[in-house]
Amino acid sequence: MKKTPALLARIRRSPRFVATLAAALGLGLALGAPVARAATQIKADNNATLDDPGSWNNGLGPVPGSSDIALWSNVVSLGSVTVSLGSPLTTLTFGQIKIGDATNHNPAGAIIINAGSSGTLTLAGVAGLGIDMTTASVSLTINAPLVLGASQTWNVANFAGGLTTTGTVSGTGFVLTKAGAGTLTLSGNDTYTGGTALTAGTLVLGSSSALGTGTLTISSGTTLNASTSSLSFANTLNVSSFTFAGSNSATFGGAETLAASSTLTVNANTLTLTGAIAGTGFSLTKQGAGTLALNGTNAFTGGVTLAA
Repeated sequence: MKKTPALLARIRRSPRFVATLAAALGLGLALGAPVARAATQIKADNNATLDDPGSWNNGLGPVPGSSDIALWSNVVSLGSVTVSLGSPLTTLTFGQIKIGDATNHNPAGAIIINAGSSGTLTLAGVAGLGIDMTTASVSLTINAPLVLGASQTWNVANFAGGLTTTGTVSGTGFVLTKAGAGTLTLSGNDTYTGGTALTAGTLVLGSSSALGTGTLTISSGTTLNASTSSLSFANTLNVSSFTFAGSNSATFGGAETLAASSTLTVNANTLTLTGAIAGTGFSLTKQGAGTLALNGTNAFTGGVTLAA
């Protein structure tokens, strides 16, 4: 059938035609039926707020959504960059934050994300990852409230700076897992309830509510530290052999369970455990120049060895 100019004009104005063209160009246009967006949205080389489409993909948008990866790559060449979530009461949901791409192309400097005017950022946890710094070589600091949209892993490579959160981390029933050889610092008044799993690297605690209200599970070979003095935690603990770096003393008042015969290395200051320690047949060995204080009515049966 011959297509007349009038017919072609109607086709070009149709939502299906525009949506198909927008999808081909990578544009996020809401025109009736949803348009598929790219899985990765790349931060543009500017300080535009994160709710502004001009902040992404060389200023073309779209803003990342709940199934998207928000990537800071070597496109960001401004050096240390501070951005905010956006306008008053902005609520953003990213599938994941990623620093550095698969070929280790990193931003030129540290990344700082502020709340702006009462903004909140939800991390949906695409593929189980909320924050991916596996190939990062610059630090990320988030000074905005974060919501865990699902149980998720924050993976931090071993480099100076690491990942720091100062805003409240919330999320009902969701577990936060720290992976990677690098350092995660939690300094907010956190309220997430699913617990924390330290599976690799270092976890630094900067407030007495940094762990929310769930159980802290500490895997063998990891390091725990306190960046502020006189911290006291009510969280229960599941522990294997780990190191308490001891920049400051800390107290844990919840019940503790030994997952196996374990060595607690306290490098400096004092780690105090006031809750009852359980673990049938498991022993506890103390190493390090610092002090380990056991103040609970303990029930583990394998004995205690003071090695250092």
